[in-house]
Amino acid sequence: MVAFDAAPFLPPSNLRFRGVSDTLAGWHVEGSECCLIHYDNPAPDKGVWLNPNVRVAYRAKGWELVRQGVGWPGRWERAWGGVVGFVTALLGLPWGNGKVVGRVREWGGSEPGVDCLIDEMQVLVDNGWKHL
Repeated sequence: MVAFDAAPFLPPSNLRFRGVSDTLAGWHVEGSECCLIHYDNPAPDKGVWLNPNVRVAYRAKGWELVRQGVGWPGRWERAWGGVVGFVTALLGLPWGNGKVVGRVREWGGSEPGVDCLIDEMQVLVDNGWKHL
C-alpha cells in the first residue's frame, strides 16, 4: 500500500513514470522507475508514505519465504538502517554512485536523476530476471 498526494499526476504537472534511455544498457546502467518518479516529482515535500508491512513475491517459493518472514530485517537491522539512512542524507553521501556517474559521462548524454541509476543490468530469462 502506498499513499501520496496525487496532484502532481494531474494537470498541469502530468507527472508520469519514465525510464532511462535504452542506450544506457550498453554501459551496464539501469534506472529505477520507482526512484525516478520521486526524483521528477514537482512536490517532493509532500512525501510518499509506504506501508512497510506489505510484502510482494513473484513466485510461489518466494511467497512462502515472504510469509515465513525469511530475509526481512529485524528490529536491530531496521534501527541501524534508519541511522545509516539519516547520516547518509545529512552528509549527502553518494554511497558508491561514482562508477555509475562515470559511465553516464562516458555514455555522453545527461540523465536527470543519476542518483536513481544502478550499476547493474537485468535481462529477462525463461524463469524470471537475471542480474548481470
